[in-house]
Amino acid sequence: MTHPIRRQGFTLIELLVVIAIIGILSAIVLASLNTARAKGIDASIESNLHTVSTQAAIDYDSYPNAYSASTVATLGTETTSYAVGTGSSGTAGVGPFDAGTAGDAVAETALNAVASVAGGGIQFGYSPTAYVVEAQLTATASTYWCIDSTGIAKPESAPLTAGDTSCH
Repeated sequence: MTHPIRRQGFTLIELLVVIAIIGILSAIVLASLNTARAKGIDASIESNLHTVSTQAAIDYDSYPNAYSASTVATLGTETTSYAVGTGSSGTAGVGPFDAGTAGDAVAETALNAVASVAGGGIQFGYSPTAYVVEAQLTATASTYWCIDSTGIAKPESAPLTAGDTSCH
């Protein structure tokens, strides 16, 4: 009586099918991870801007009910490291969070953290009695997280414009 030959191992077709299935599953997982990473960056931006808002409220009492010694509202944009009170021309000014002049190092550190991850950088505007800070989010295109001196913290679809001292 002869025994049938048992084959050992996998055929080339079986191996290719398994590799294709693994490739498809990997692509799905990587796409999900990129979405989660973008949402994590957005949560970091929102959290750091909340820190800025809290520090601004604390600092408001440090001055005689004012955010800064500035007398003119200004709009600036920073895309690399953040120096609050630096306008688009790059000249230093006195902003509500300028640690070097009369501001807050905690808020400036939080703004630096935001500037390092925000795709479009940070925009800000301030006057002695009001401020606004906005950063572009990464998970949703053309969406910005805005905070201001009235306590508003919300997403917006448009960037700040010159002279703004509050969210739209």
